[in-house]
Amino acid sequence: MTVRRSLLTLSIIALALTLGAWLPPLKAAAQSCVFVRGFATLHDLIPDVVGECVSDERYDRQSGDSLQQTTRGLLVWRKLDNVTAFTNGATTWVNGPYGVQSRPADGWFAWEVNAITHPGMLFAPTSPWNLPARGAADADSWRMIDNLAEAMDGRGFAINVREYAVPLFYADTSTSWVRVRNSTDWWEGMDVPVPSSAWPDPGSDRHLAIWDLQTNRLFEFWCMRYSERESAWSAGYGITFDAAGAGYQNGDWENSARAYGGSLVAGAIRYHEMQRGEIPHALAMAYPFTRGDAFASGGEFGIASHNDRALQPHRTTRDNIPLGARLRLKESVNVAERCGNDRGCRVVGEALQRYGAFAVDTGGAPVLYAENLQGKRVTWDGLLGSDDALAFRAHDYEVLELPSLTAVPPPSGESGSPSPC
Repeated sequence: MTVRRSLLTLSIIALALTLGAWLPPLKAAAQSCVFVRGFATLHDLIPDVVGECVSDERYDRQSGDSLQQTTRGLLVWRKLDNVTAFTNGATTWVNGPYGVQSRPADGWFAWEVNAITHPGMLFAPTSPWNLPARGAADADSWRMIDNLAEAMDGRGFAINVREYAVPLFYADTSTSWVRVRNSTDWWEGMDVPVPSSAWPDPGSDRHLAIWDLQTNRLFEFWCMRYSERESAWSAGYGITFDAAGAGYQNGDWENSARAYGGSLVAGAIRYHEMQRGEIPHALAMAYPFTRGDAFASGGEFGIASHNDRALQPHRTTRDNIPLGARLRLKESVNVAERCGNDRGCRVVGEALQRYGAFAVDTGGAPVLYAENLQGKRVTWDGLLGSDDALAFRAHDYEVLELPSLTAVPPPSGESGSPSPC
């Protein structure tokens, strides 16, 4: 509860601006009130901006945050990241590691959100990731769901929250750019704004994603490593995506940090979504028996441009779900009844029923992906657990109608994403 209330305080400014609210000037208190500690410091640094106090500082006992009304707006101290800020409803002044900085009330500095998470929307509203799942089940859905059931072995999807999850960090104009070198001949390396707190996921894929808030670009990596001896980063593959774009590629054999060829962060369950109680997009899934000789491409019902080209007999049949395919939790499944008092289960189940999940990778077990909160001041405790989708079994899902599948090209020295990294 403490983290939720702290982030609620953190979001007051953005919410006020979103609703078109404005903090009107108030008269100074007739009786004596004073600024103390961090509020006094910020007032003394920008007295004409903050104005005079209207009341004394007040504390929220549950979150530990404190607030103080002034003649020009509101002072806020956030326990979560020990930062003092002032807002007039349109602009926010933050006293942080770089001194007093101002930003729009609905904006964020990278150093702020690297300590927590960024609430911004990923990808265009028209992206398949952000569109509700629609249409009928594929004629071979039953075959593919039987195959999924074999992999699930009586369970449901686990949710990767701590390992083989998606670490997402943030950069802005204060972030240093470094060269990320290529450790394979799959790409040439590139210059990247890498925050000092950024670190790859501990799983063998060593995924890492960085969202540059200034350019709205995503830098995404597979097999990302830092050499202490050389003080240098390298990756097996790197790619950029427009954070306001489609979130996938249209080519017939376009690789990325994820086997399906689209964005690594697309479909990941993010912290602020679980805090808010709604996941407004499709999820990302993997399972062991994805189809290796073809993938589903072309848009809303197929978003892959690549796969792992696994050509073993048990991976090349109509039974295998191809990468890029979209699953949906059947409308007949009563999410509330299945989940009971488990809030995480309900939020995930509602998203699976409304938006479904795209097959994006081949995994050792059937899984959904969440944001990896390593290095943050927030955790998944009380919001999301690895078992929050287990209430839904394989035959509760259906595979939506597939487009014509794209066959993988003949081998030419490359045989899909090398594994392990």
